[in-house]
Amino acid sequence: MLIRAIKLFGSLVVYLIDNIVKLTRNVFGKEQIGTCVVLYYHSITNEQRALFGYQLDLILKRVKPLKTSKLCDLELGTHHIAITFDDGFVSVVQNAIPELEARNCPATIFVPPACLGGPPSWPDIYEREKANEVVMDIQTLLKTRNNDLITIGSHSQSHLNLLRIGEAEAREEIAGSKLRLEELLKRQIAELSFPFGAFNENHVQMAKEAGYERVFSVLPDLITNNVKGKFVFGRVRVDPDDWPLEFRLKVYGAYRWLPLAFELKRKMRKVIGG
Repeated sequence: MLIRAIKLFGSLVVYLIDNIVKLTRNVFGKEQIGTCVVLYYHSITNEQRALFGYQLDLILKRVKPLKTSKLCDLELGTHHIAITFDDGFVSVVQNAIPELEARNCPATIFVPPACLGGPPSWPDIYEREKANEVVMDIQTLLKTRNNDLITIGSHSQSHLNLLRIGEAEAREEIAGSKLRLEELLKRQIAELSFPFGAFNENHVQMAKEAGYERVFSVLPDLITNNVKGKFVFGRVRVDPDDWPLEFRLKVYGAYRWLPLAFELKRKMRKVIGG
């Protein structure tokens, strides 16, 4: 709880600075840039559905939603949001997609095709929320082809931590998952979300060679309309039970300072331990 509050306070400072910058640009008649934040969820339980719908309503009042395929087409002076889901859980199909459809809001679901129809077998710090989750089966996945709002992306073949396996196996996780999903859906799979946000430059190169158009990490980022050629996009984790202020700050990209804080902390530990 303390760490969560510290993150919120630091993000509030970033948000205030951002607004000062915007006011200054207005005073001097400078055009506002286009910005975007990519959100990522995991599961949306029955109990969380109403909260998720409330979050969507907040988004639609203040920002413009767009598909992840349009991250390089931001409107000047507009803040955008792109919604993604990792793991492809049935609860997302049952609870999130109807809420998205009711508001004509697009989203991308990243699926590990080797796990279709089964429970999550991968270790995660959010095990509690996944205790009763199941990855969608093939029939449910195929139904998404008829939904123009939903884009399917790869979450690797079997949700392995790419940093803990060999190069050949990592290549199969990255490229093999794309081929399998394309075989099932009969359409191009252009996007990959790295499981656990674990990857290195070799994995990025593998993704490019496999034919992906963009890949996603789990580090908060604020995307601007100057992203031509950008391949790796950051995201911020959100949950239906986020505090209202916490959620708003994430939506506006105020949590983007965290990667710098993590890197500084890592370097300090190295110096102290060295």
